[in-house]
Amino acid sequence: MKPAANGIETVANEDGSASVKVRGSAADFVFLAQRINDVLLDSSRLIFQNEYRLYPGKRYVEITTTITNGGTSIVQFRPTR
Repeated sequence: MKPAANGIETVANEDGSASVKVRGSAADFVFLAQRINDVLLDSSRLIFQNEYRLYPGKRYVEITTTITNGGTSIVQFRPTR
């Protein structure tokens, strides 16, 4: 994945966890973009963010993906056949 300019942020969260947030466009998130493009008519203005969070003492990373409409129009789903 290629993040957007200034698209990587590290955060020390108040709960003691640490996060790395990566933001980019649909083209930068190839796997996610393909799945989104399968059901949407136009995903070019969608902004993707992955947050990788590690809690103290845990042996796993929690991954949260957020997709935001960065445009001014409604994103339409493809009609079903």
